Amino acid sequence: MPEQVSRYQNILYTTCPPGRSDWSLKASTLELDQVSGMGTAHHARLRIADIPIFYTPYLRFPIDGRRRSGLLTPSFGSSDETGTDITLPYYWNIAPNLDATLTPRYMSTRGLMLGAQVRYLSAMQELEVNAEVLPHDRRAPEQGLRDALRIEQHGQFGARWSSVVDYSAVSDDQYLQEFGNRLDITSLRNLTRRADLTYTGDGWNLLTRMQEFQTVDTGIAPADRPYGQLPHLAFTVDPIAGTIGWNTASTRNTTILITTQPCTAVVSSPSPACVCRCARALVI
Repeated sequence: MPEQVSRYQNILYTTCPPGRSDWSLKASTLELDQVSGMGTAHHARLRIADIPIFYTPYLRFPIDGRRRSGLLTPSFGSSDETGTDITLPYYWNIAPNLDATLTPRYMSTRGLMLGAQVRYLSAMQELEVNAEVLPHDRRAPEQGLRDALRIEQHGQFGARWSSVVDYSAVSDDQYLQEFGNRLDITSLRNLTRRADLTYTGDGWNLLTRMQEFQTVDTGIAPADRPYGQLPHLAFTVDPIAGTIGWNTASTRNTTILITTQPCTAVVSSPSPACVCRCARALVI
């Protein structure tokens, strides 16, 4: 529709409020299409605070908040571990409930790393998978293929069943130190691998958990590393919310914990507190 398309010549375009020029686009011709949500400029100069930083004879860019496939802002850096570090992400709008970001990362001293993030959303669950792989590390060829994986899932299946998955893994202990680019990543000492399945009843719930850890800090002695729980079962009763026969004078939740690992715990309900050691079951 012609009224949805506007054309300009020798135009200065910005979305900043009047009186501010954080960024602007100066072009010889500019077309804004409200139907497609895209703008097209010829002989465009991008300015940051009135300083020209980029020129292109042709530029196509979004003008609204609709999701669409295309290149994202690249990042540039340098470090002793990676040398010159260039990342050029591409966003892929696969479906209304499914998208992916593909991230090639070139490191001058290491080689080309390929990364991807996939996100999926449905009425029952949300899922996010992050993965990256470096087929050949030029600086450490003895390591072979180096990779990392992170899976996060939250599910609600009907009114009773729910699930949580939090899984992280790296190919070697030095991976995060050498390729992580955030402080919260490089300071990790243990990576969690956990899967929960919970059934919620009327005033009670049953949690089934499988959990282990990958320790990436070689300074932690094996005896001091966290142990896994294979399996971990926890049965929790809320005597106030539920209809199960229990000592309703108590306002405390009561949890029966079944684990395969020795542990120390406090028995706090319904009897007075005392300390006990067990290898199979606890009442907490």
